[in-house]
Amino acid sequence: MTYKQKLQKIIACGMVSAIMLVLFLVGALGYFEHMAQDRLYRDFSIVHPDIIVIGIDEETLTERMRC
Repeated sequence: MTYKQKLQKIIACGMVSAIMLVLFLVGALGYFEHMAQDRLYRDFSIVHPDIIVIGIDEETLTERMRC
């Protein structure tokens, strides 16, 4: 591999890294991050059987706030 080829690879890697950094800083990758989180945490069998999940709606919250 010649010096020119090595330099081209380094520049290409640097450009890809810079583009990814800009996308990360702007927040353009947030949608994909949320998609990945949804896929990872979609399996509800991970929840321990001793944990009870209670749904609270807006009406219940307003009733509790009055008390």
